[in-house]
Amino acid sequence: MDTITRTERLHVRKMTTDDHLSLARIFEDTDAMHYYAGKTPDASSWLDWTLENYRKYNIGMWVVEHRDDGRFLGQCGIVPHRIAGQVEVEMGYLFVKAEWGNGYASEAARACLRFAFHTLCIPRIVSLIDERHARSVNVATRAGMVKEKELLHRNRHVALYAIHQE
Repeated sequence: MDTITRTERLHVRKMTTDDHLSLARIFEDTDAMHYYAGKTPDASSWLDWTLENYRKYNIGMWVVEHRDDGRFLGQCGIVPHRIAGQVEVEMGYLFVKAEWGNGYASEAARACLRFAFHTLCIPRIVSLIDERHARSVNVATRAGMVKEKELLHRNRHVALYAIHQE
């Protein structure tokens, strides 16, 4: 497995086609996808997109698993994204609903930011968040991100949260 990073509780690794069924658990859950901008993807197209990001940019969404038992918790990662006419590196996270409330998303987000800053030397990471999604806002702020502005992105009002490498 292509390990990206680890924490005390988490193993973050590159996605493979074997992750299809695990990803489908997220994409087929209306609660998990309620605030997702745009059409809800299916696991196959998401895997194709992610693997293409690995090929093109050597970054993308990564699988987050529990270190103790290897169970799939969700995904967190960074992807180049055109936002308001410029390319930014955006961090995203989507977790299995049954795992919400355990701090896994915040822990994974902090680990991915450390990897982005210290290993990849990316100077700035952003997240686009529908502010009605309090859980997502909480993950971003716990990871040290701050709201910079509000904007219209893909016909939705979102807030842009950002953090800069120290």
